[in-house]
Amino acid sequence: MNSIKKINVPKRPDFLERTRHKVLTFGYDYVIFKSKVKKYLASSKEQLTSIHP
Repeated sequence: MNSIKKINVPKRPDFLERTRHKVLTFGYDYVIFKSKVKKYLASSKEQLTSIHP
């Protein structure tokens, strides 16, 4: 069991790290996009939407 764990452990964190990095960068871009859309909607429609995040 120790030999199997030693083989799997190095691979998993690298994979998780890459996917986490992708998710974080994508989420960051998505949040910026959402904030831009909210600002646009707030400026075009109502000021209430900008007050409530």
